[in-house]
Amino acid sequence: MKKSQNYNLRFCALQAAYWAAYCSVYAFWVNILTVNGYDSVLCGVVLTAATVGSICVQFVLGYVADTYLPAKRMLLVLMGAAALVSIPMPLAMGKSAPVVVVSLVGMSLLDYSLYTSIDVWVVASMEKHPEVNFSFVRAGGSIGYAVTGAVLGAVVSRLGVNLLFWIHSALLGISMLLCLSIEEVPCLNSRRVSRGGTGGLSLPGVIKLLLGNKPYMMLILLVTLMQFSFRPTLSYLYLILRQAGGGSFHLGAALLIGSGLEALALGVGHRLVSGGMRLREILAIAMLAGTVRMFTLLIPMNVWAIIALQIFEAMAYGCYLCVFTEYISKVTPRGVSATATTIATAVTAALGTVRGNLLGGVVIRDSGLPRMILICACGFALALVLSLPGALEDRRLRKTQPAED
Repeated sequence: MKKSQNYNLRFCALQAAYWAAYCSVYAFWVNILTVNGYDSVLCGVVLTAATVGSICVQFVLGYVADTYLPAKRMLLVLMGAAALVSIPMPLAMGKSAPVVVVSLVGMSLLDYSLYTSIDVWVVASMEKHPEVNFSFVRAGGSIGYAVTGAVLGAVVSRLGVNLLFWIHSALLGISMLLCLSIEEVPCLNSRRVSRGGTGGLSLPGVIKLLLGNKPYMMLILLVTLMQFSFRPTLSYLYLILRQAGGGSFHLGAALLIGSGLEALALGVGHRLVSGGMRLREILAIAMLAGTVRMFTLLIPMNVWAIIALQIFEAMAYGCYLCVFTEYISKVTPRGVSATATTIATAVTAALGTVRGNLLGGVVIRDSGLPRMILICACGFALALVLSLPGALEDRRLRKTQPAED
C-alpha cells in the first residue's frame, strides 16, 4: 500500500508541476498579448493556430507512445525542448504580429498537449499498481493550476507579464525531475509486446477501429460541443473580467476558484463512481453544470459574482476530467488507449476549441462579449440534451446490475 501511495503522490506532483507550467503561460495568453499591445483578433489567431498545431501533434503523440517511445521518454524530450525555447520568448513580445504568432505557436507545439500523455501514463500504470487513483492524481493538476493562477495573477500585476515565460521554463524543469522518479510503462501496440497488445496496428488501422466504436464516437461528439462552449469563455475570461471592472489580480482569483474547486469536483466524481454511478451519468452532470454557468453569465453582474460562477465551471470540467480518459480506456483496446485518447483530444480540439476560440475573437470584436457568451451557452445546452439518453440508459443499468464501466 505504501508503494502505491507513493505512486499516487508522484503522479499527483507531476500533474501539479505540469499544469502549473501550463497555467504560467497558456492561461495568461490573452493577458500577455493585450498588455503587449495586441488586439482580441490576434489573440484569437494565436489561440487558434496553437490549437491547430496541437491537433496535428496529438495524432502523432498517442501513436508514438503506444508503438515506439514510452510516454515517460517522450515527455522528457518535449518538456526539455519547451523549457529551452521559453527562455528567450520575452524578446518576441512587442515585435510584429507574424513574429509573435510563430514564436508562441512554435513553443506550444512542444508542450501545450502533453497533458493527455500524462493522463494515459497514469491510467496505463493502474494495471501494475491498481491502487493508483486517477481522480486523486488528476486533482493534483487542478490544484497546481489553481495555485499558480492565483499567485501569478498577483505577481504579473506588479512585475509584468513577460516574466511568465521564465517561470514556465523553471516549472517544466521541475516536471522533468518528477518524470524521472516514476516507472516507465512499455508500448503495448509494439510488435514486441503480445500480451494485451494489438500487434503493431498501423495508425490508419487504429483510426478505422475507432470509427466503428459507437461509445467512443458519441463521447467525441459530446466533448466537441463542450469544448466549443467552454474554451472561449476560458480563453477570453480576462476580457470578461475586465469589462466588469477587473484585471490581472481578478483573473488569478478566478483561476484559483475554478481550478481549485475542480480538484474537489474530481474527488466528488470519484466518490460517485465508487458509489456505483456510471460514467455517462457523471458526464451529463458536467454538461448541466456548464449550461447553468453559461446562461448565468448572461446576467449583468460585478466582477466577484463572475468569479463565484467559477464554481459551476469547476463542477463541469472536474466531472468531465473524471470521465474522459478512464472512459476511453474502458471502451477501446488497451494497446491503442494512448492513441485513442490523443485522437479524441485532437478531434474535439479541431471541431470544438479551434472554432470556439476563433469565432470568439471575431464575435467579441463585431458583436461584443454577451453575444459570444450566448452562443457558448446554446452549445452547452445542446451537449446536455445529447448526453441525457446515455445517462438515462446507464441509470437503468445501474439499478438492474453492478456497474461495469
